[in-house]
Amino acid sequence: MTNELRQRLVEAQKEGRPLRVYCGYDPRTSDLHLGHTITMRKLRQFQDLGHEVTFLVGTGTSMVGDPSDKDKLRAV
Repeated sequence: MTNELRQRLVEAQKEGRPLRVYCGYDPRTSDLHLGHTITMRKLRQFQDLGHEVTFLVGTGTSMVGDPSDKDKLRAV
């Protein structure tokens, strides 16, 4: 995986293509904390360098796509 990612980054740089960078957050949990600002600031750095950034704060999809052992929709 690391070599594949590295190769894709090198190819994008050679071709002058911007990267597409994505990070998503679930605002319904109490686990959202100041530590998450690290990834938020990194997204801003990518944006400042001319890359395409997607910052997603999801609620609807986080109810269905819960990867934990829960098998029912979570309360909103």
